[in-house]
Amino acid sequence: MEGFIDTEAGAVPRVRTTLTAGDLLGSGRARLGIYRNRYKVNPGLYCTGNPGPDSPVLVTANYKLSFDLLRRAMAGHDAWLLVLDTGVYSNTGGQASKATPRGAIAKFAASGKQLGKKNLGLMITTYGNAFVASVNLGANRDQVLQAIIEAENHDGPSIIIAYSPCIAHGYDMKYTVQQSKAAASSGYWPIYRYNPDLRAEGKNPFVWESEEPTTDFKEYTHAEIRYRALELAKPEEALRLRELAVEDNKRRFEDLKKLDKEE
Repeated sequence: MEGFIDTEAGAVPRVRTTLTAGDLLGSGRARLGIYRNRYKVNPGLYCTGNPGPDSPVLVTANYKLSFDLLRRAMAGHDAWLLVLDTGVYSNTGGQASKATPRGAIAKFAASGKQLGKKNLGLMITTYGNAFVASVNLGANRDQVLQAIIEAENHDGPSIIIAYSPCIAHGYDMKYTVQQSKAAASSGYWPIYRYNPDLRAEGKNPFVWESEEPTTDFKEYTHAEIRYRALELAKPEEALRLRELAVEDNKRRFEDLKKLDKEE
């Protein structure tokens, strides 16, 4: 970090494009798996140089090695950097993380992730002053645009959590739109906005924009090798974890929908 750049939407962190000795040491540790959970980058918007409205927006996964490679390549360029959550540590080969969904296979989770995915959006809403949106471009393009506009206009921290297809999920990327839609219609990926600015209008800051699930969660998981491999190797364990994952989805939806009834 080397300060901030002021925008109409608020201050955006400016990151260095040269790596310090501490950065290089951290990269080495991350590659070796030493304290690897310490090297995640908070999802959100960053910048290099002095970008303006017409500067390019570059997207990266939220792990140190991906982020460092991108920012170093941006030396001498003005750009916006958007950090997304892909559900794994993408740059180092797809290791499991706290964002990995239950039942998915990843490095260090060869028998399927045993714990549920963290509910990052719900965690951020507890701060009260942060704009939060969970979006899915394949499922609802208009909502994505609305979320970006509101995030830019919010006078305070903003975070947009986007459903992010990844080759590590194990399906042909030409089916990205179909799988993105299935993520929403199966109940896995919630779609909502939490805008504290709505309080000034006497409105509930939480706007729930997900439809009730219409797709069997199994149809969604069966399309991805990260789930299907476990179904082939350990069908009983895959079934057990999928049933727990369905409960995770329901609980995540219900916990978020409660916010729609508050205030």
